[in-house]
Amino acid sequence: MRNKNIGKIIYTLRTCNHISQEKLARGLCSVAALSRIEACERVPDKLLLDALLQRLGKSPDKLESIITVGDYELYLYREKIQGCIIDENYEEAKALLDMYAQKKEAEEKVHKQYILKIKAALSKLADKDIAASEKYIEEAVKITMPDGTRAALENSLLSVSEIQLILMRISQYQNKNEDEQVWEVLSKLNTYVREHYTDEEELVKIYIKIARAEARILLERKQYDKAVKVCESALELLGRNGLLINYHAMLFMLIEGLEHLNEPDKLAKMKKWRDTLNKLYEEYSVHPIGENSFLFAESSQCEILLVNELIQRGRKTKGFTQEKLSEDICTPENLSAIESGKRAPSIKHYDKIMEKLGMHKDFYNSFLSAELFEIHELRRECNRLIYLRKFMEAEKILEKITELIDTGIPINEQYILYNKVLVQEEQEKMNVEEALNEVIKALELTFNYNDGNFKTDVILAQEEVKIINYICTLYRKMNQTEKAIAVYRKVVESYQSSKVSERGHYTGYNLIMANLCISLEETNQIEESMKIARQGITQALNCGRGSLLPDFLANKACCFEKMDNKKACGEYLQQAFYMSDMMKNDFFNNAIKKYYEDRYEKIVWY
Repeated sequence: MRNKNIGKIIYTLRTCNHISQEKLARGLCSVAALSRIEACERVPDKLLLDALLQRLGKSPDKLESIITVGDYELYLYREKIQGCIIDENYEEAKALLDMYAQKKEAEEKVHKQYILKIKAALSKLADKDIAASEKYIEEAVKITMPDGTRAALENSLLSVSEIQLILMRISQYQNKNEDEQVWEVLSKLNTYVREHYTDEEELVKIYIKIARAEARILLERKQYDKAVKVCESALELLGRNGLLINYHAMLFMLIEGLEHLNEPDKLAKMKKWRDTLNKLYEEYSVHPIGENSFLFAESSQCEILLVNELIQRGRKTKGFTQEKLSEDICTPENLSAIESGKRAPSIKHYDKIMEKLGMHKDFYNSFLSAELFEIHELRRECNRLIYLRKFMEAEKILEKITELIDTGIPINEQYILYNKVLVQEEQEKMNVEEALNEVIKALELTFNYNDGNFKTDVILAQEEVKIINYICTLYRKMNQTEKAIAVYRKVVESYQSSKVSERGHYTGYNLIMANLCISLEETNQIEESMKIARQGITQALNCGRGSLLPDFLANKACCFEKMDNKKACGEYLQQAFYMSDMMKNDFFNNAIKKYYEDRYEKIVWY
């Protein structure tokens, strides 16, 4: 059975919230185009899909996106342009934006708005031309908010890009000392985001941009108590969601506010966090998001797959020639063009190719096959609780998910079986050998594991990678760490052979890297373990994700311990402690504290 739900998910979200097609589509696409998307007759490109889901208050990161080469080229351009703005390399950003605008795919409204938004930013940052910047903002606003930003806040649905434009408007008001305008729009924007962005995974990304702008204004007005509250709320939200983008700046503003209030203990704690982040950014040569670029720094972590890679690798795994796969579907020449990325398959051809390859993949896949977005939010909460080792709470969420989904669908059955095994084994309700047998059964519902002897040119779904990672954890518990290392290496090689950037595979890739470096340390392969840890930390900092940083840092500490470098070991253990505190991982935080104090000394952490 296929996981063909993205159109149904949009339809269900829209109708359950009593939103008309006209209101959702306004300025993004025609009503006819939205109707075709909801009927699964049209595949939206990634930027359009993101905007539709964001207008519905939900996160696109809950999807695995299988996109065309053309769409991926635009995705890469956006990623590179963002990097250039962060690094203040404005001329290169301009050149990339010009190339972006020349692409045929960039003719759609959402892309035109993106281009104008970046032109507005570059006019201000690079050319210091405020008038040109305001002109571009006005043009960008009119594309999807023809009645203006104030009316949009009261009567429209807003995507992240549109909220960025409103924040740019607020910056204009500030420059003109129009204080009443600033607070009126900020207040409305805060209300809108809190009411409409019901998915915390997406809320955190846009709320932080608002909070950063708001806190800066409050500090300038010397309203330190209010600024501190805004910063604390933002840091709590960022930590709970494992995000580092804008964390550094919010922390600095919090410290600035606390320095004017009589709260020395809290100030000391925040300075420890600040020093930890400063050391990490400096050691790994990564730039934190600056004041000029925070509006344009995205933290999207959607899993990205390329349609041509998926088809080509799937065909080779099956041992099919292009002639055999294309038979009764299209011409071999057509398939060759699809595999080379020169053309995109039609929905009809794609469906037939996937069916022939035995793959359960559509252009956009939720990790569970379900039309209700509530189920995808429950899945994320279950995963978060497991990460925090709150297994009893996770079990209760898992029971709810089981009641709500069709477990006859392979990916649904796989998710339930895998997570039930994990929580039971972690609570010692199931022995390791039994857990290993059961979780391999779960994996093989969608992937031929072959006792770890799979080819490295396969395309692995994010959920499959998580299951493989757990299988390797069980190997390690059975003293088969070398076997685990061999499997980890295969997954890493699979990611590295893909044309997709690290950001497009971040969640699975960073997880495997973290456990590979730990396994290498356990088997005394210290030099390689340190190398992998450095790669993983750099990857996490570049992608703005902090959840696994404590693991990498603790692993480096263990490596230094084996090298009898107690000073370095202690320093990295302290970094792991502070980082886990920032990321709200109490279990890891307490474990690191105990480990340090048992082996070294009792210290005043704060």
